[in-house]
Amino acid sequence: MRPSRVTLEQAQELFKTCMPVRKKEEKRSADCLGQILAKPVYAAVTQPPFPRSAMDGFALRSRDICRADIQHPVTLEVTGCVCAGQETEFMLKPHQAVRIMTGAMIPEGADCVVKQEDAEWDERAVRIYHNAKPGENYCPAGEDFSAGDLLAEAGTPVDSYLLAAVTAAGVRNLTVYKRLKAAVITTGDELQNTETPLQPGKIYDANGIWLCTRLREMDCEVVRYQTAGDDQSKIADEIREAWKEADLILTTGGVSVGEKDLLPGVIENLTGNVLFHGIQVKPGMPTMLSVVKETPVLSLSGNPFAVEALFEVLAGGYLTDMEASRYLQKNQMKALKQTFVKTGEMKRIVKGRCDESGVYLPQIQKNGQLKNGIGSNCLVIFPEGERTYTEGEAVRVIRI
Repeated sequence: MRPSRVTLEQAQELFKTCMPVRKKEEKRSADCLGQILAKPVYAAVTQPPFPRSAMDGFALRSRDICRADIQHPVTLEVTGCVCAGQETEFMLKPHQAVRIMTGAMIPEGADCVVKQEDAEWDERAVRIYHNAKPGENYCPAGEDFSAGDLLAEAGTPVDSYLLAAVTAAGVRNLTVYKRLKAAVITTGDELQNTETPLQPGKIYDANGIWLCTRLREMDCEVVRYQTAGDDQSKIADEIREAWKEADLILTTGGVSVGEKDLLPGVIENLTGNVLFHGIQVKPGMPTMLSVVKETPVLSLSGNPFAVEALFEVLAGGYLTDMEASRYLQKNQMKALKQTFVKTGEMKRIVKGRCDESGVYLPQIQKNGQLKNGIGSNCLVIFPEGERTYTEGEAVRVIRI
């Protein structure tokens, strides 16, 4: 017997319950780009580890030049030069200065750096034409962070900034979530890949490409992508192959009640357990979730926006949340930037584009459209019931 339709919220919970717990791994930090931190990261060393100069100039004691100006320059003895990467043992005495380069260690006794443009000098002496305050052009040890400081919480994506920070902090390894392995199987005899000229009655498989790329954006590894047509045995074979290595199988098409809607029969023949078949939402009402050989199979409608919307609201939270540390899909309330007429009694999902001022919705929201998704960065979920939403009214937005 076909399970009854569930609410969108029930579908989200059922999806989470059947997904595996994300595994963790420790690996070289440089190899973690794009993954998600599974443990917080703390600095192993202080950055900078010593006081350093912010520019080329002269390290000195600010009180020695407190009266310096254009009319009354102050002359100091130059006792040496320090370049970046050198250790210095200079100990400045009153009325002494050290020539210093950007990034170099500031000698003991100096509390500021006068930039070279404000001075005249030779090997023995420097004439200063401007006074300087303590700490001017002076980067203290630990200006960025100190050893033991928290650099990033668990749940933070590993990007170029994080890798730069942990490298400076002396962190060699990170603990991250293992990349979830996903398989994508698209169905329908009408689908064709882009390597051959488009044949009459055919369309290119945009759904498969969208799912594969979106999964990679969410730090998943796509281990298999195949088009199975409308062939029940081939669809079953593809699922059998996929469950050998995939943590999640995604299918598109074939989940409604037509002659070519083969997925329910395939899952039954594979002795899969159907958790739900049908969601009280538009688009994507026929969406089905099942478990085959302990592997979740999320079967999406064949309409492009139904694929996109239901994937985001069902799988997006799980794939980006990583055990509740940082939920990248933000549920917010945003003001509409124009009137929107919602038709139909069922809960509805539409695509949109939002910024700080509110959310804009394309007026034409057809399930087969792809072009109006370019530049979109959110979904808007309207509750049940027909009504007109006016400009300025707050609506529920999921940031993508």
